[in-house]
Amino acid sequence: MAGSAGSDGRLTAAVGADAASDRATVGTVSCDVVKADASTASASTSGPPELYGKFTWKIDKFSEISKRELRSSMFKVGGFHWYILVYPHGCDVSDHLSLFLCVADYDKLLPGWTHFAQFTIAVVNRDPKKSKYSDTLHRFSKKEHDWGWKKFMSLDKLADGFTVSDTLVIKAQVQVIKEASASPFRCLDAQYRRELVRVYLTNVEGICRRFVEERRTELARMARTADAGFRSYWGTAEGDRQRRSTAESRAGVLKAIVKRFFNEKEVTSTLLMDALCSGVSALLPLEEAEVARAAQEEARAAALEALAADVEATPMSEMTDASRDERLRALEGAALPPLANLVGTTGPGGDFVLAVDVLSALEVGVSASLPPAPEDKVDSPERDDARLAELGRCTVEMFVLGHLMSQRVEVAYREAEALKMQQELLREEEEERAGANAASEKRSKKQEKRKRKKEQAKKERAEKEAAEAEAAAAAEAIAAEEKRKAKEAAAEAARLKAEAKAKSEAEAKAKSEAEAKIKAKAAAEAKAKAKAEAKAAKAEAAAKAEAAEAELRADAQRRKAGEAARGAEAAKANLRENGLCAEGAPAPASGSSESGTDSGSSSSGESDASARGSSGDGGRGAPERMDAATRAQSQALAQAQARAPSERGNVHDGDGGGWEQVERGRRAKGDGGRDDAAAAAKRAAAAGVGSAAPIGGAPVVTARANTAAAAAAA
Repeated sequence: MAGSAGSDGRLTAAVGADAASDRATVGTVSCDVVKADASTASASTSGPPELYGKFTWKIDKFSEISKRELRSSMFKVGGFHWYILVYPHGCDVSDHLSLFLCVADYDKLLPGWTHFAQFTIAVVNRDPKKSKYSDTLHRFSKKEHDWGWKKFMSLDKLADGFTVSDTLVIKAQVQVIKEASASPFRCLDAQYRRELVRVYLTNVEGICRRFVEERRTELARMARTADAGFRSYWGTAEGDRQRRSTAESRAGVLKAIVKRFFNEKEVTSTLLMDALCSGVSALLPLEEAEVARAAQEEARAAALEALAADVEATPMSEMTDASRDERLRALEGAALPPLANLVGTTGPGGDFVLAVDVLSALEVGVSASLPPAPEDKVDSPERDDARLAELGRCTVEMFVLGHLMSQRVEVAYREAEALKMQQELLREEEEERAGANAASEKRSKKQEKRKRKKEQAKKERAEKEAAEAEAAAAAEAIAAEEKRKAKEAAAEAARLKAEAKAKSEAEAKAKSEAEAKIKAKAAAEAKAKAKAEAKAAKAEAAAKAEAAEAELRADAQRRKAGEAARGAEAAKANLRENGLCAEGAPAPASGSSESGTDSGSSSSGESDASARGSSGDGGRGAPERMDAATRAQSQALAQAQARAPSERGNVHDGDGGGWEQVERGRRAKGDGGRDDAAAAAKRAAAAGVGSAAPIGGAPVVTARANTAAAAAAA
């Protein structure tokens, strides 16, 4: 449930005394719906009477109600249905009566609906002056469809004349507001307005007075800044510029007034809008305002003279304190310029224009104040209406004056000052530019003079440098010539030295080549000599070998011949002894018993040879075999001598020493020598050498040949 902190006011006028009532009963609750009659409608200046309505709700047996809330019957105001919602024991609070004004069927209205209304709810007391009133202003919507007070009044106070015969009377006044907020408006019913004026006139006057004081402060600031420059500007300003600076459109000013003073949450806003609307209507056209202002000034001057004369005529000793204070206040009031007719209009619905000079307006605005309130305490609706209208007029004039001075005159002056400052800056810039040009020209002349001096110095320096360069070139040429000559001399000396060196090197080379040739020739001769000597040694060795071979062959032949002869002799002797051999029979082989060291193959060979010799060849077979063995041994000896020339020596010196040297050479040479010796021995054995008896040193050679042949065969 929505609530409001609306102001509480006491309305002393009778409510609904001149209205007809329709009664509706709901259980123990009775309601009086009061509508404005024709007389009330004709007295209203706020518009159609249906925008305002009253409602009375009587709740019988109030102390016996146990329900949490009660709703009144619906009533229609401004085309909308409303009802009052009461919480007898408080809404979210205790020991308080809660009252709310609600929109009926809010959930069935069109989306986006709003009702802007000002309303007053009162709980009536037996004594009308003690009745409890509360007023507020609220814009109802779907979100906030109820508005009122959770703590309207304490339940303890109800017994103090609020429940007569256990009946509680609640009255409501609802004013629906439909005027646009683009300008000050009058929206209150005349009777409702008078009731609100009696309650809130002091509040409205306080708001207006605070605003006037605020604008006075602003105008005082402007007056302090309105120095000789401003007076000079305004005195020299053209008429059109002055008129444009002291006029403002009506729509813009009124919209600014509404924005400044109207507050939908403030209950006095509607009454203040009413006063401002009256003030706007009270403004005179420009010509009439000027005439009225002149008349006011004349009346003020006359009043000042009369008061001054009265003060002078009455001695101070005859005056009482009260009369003296009264006259002083009168003098102070007459001395102040009236805050009236400062602003006029260009016609009905026209723009606002200052009716006095700007400087005079500043003077009035700084010292002006609201007229004092009437001192009589008698209630008078006409007097309150007049006071409200006067407050509205003074507030509107002060607003327009401040608006014109701050938004038009001051802005125009600031623009003029800015333009003047800009022109001054441009002039200063021109002067600075001219000074800069003059300084630049002066600098250019100085620079030109310095440049000429520099060029002259440069030319002199160039001439001097040219002379120095020429002298240096001549000196360099002489030095170069001398250097060239020295270089040529050095080159000639180097050439002669090189030639001498080359000649000496050539002689040394020729000498070394001759020596090398001599050495090579000597080496070749030594080599040829060594070769010849080797060849001779070889030939000698070959001759010795051949001689040895020949000697061996001869020895072998002799041995074979002797053996054959001895064999034949022995065979014959044998045959003779045994008488077994006949003439022409073959003789037995001899030598098988004598040659124990020969192999079986040699014995058989020799037997075959003996047999062949005895069968027709005689002793021819043995020499042939001896020749073959001798040749094989000679070949083996020659090969051994060719492989080891150092082993050349005497093959047979009578005691077998030559063959031992050959054997030692073969052993020193390794397997190759052994293979060759074995092959030679094998060939010698195959030829039958070694079967004969030893003759001198020959048996040693034969035995060794046979041994070598056997080893090779194995």
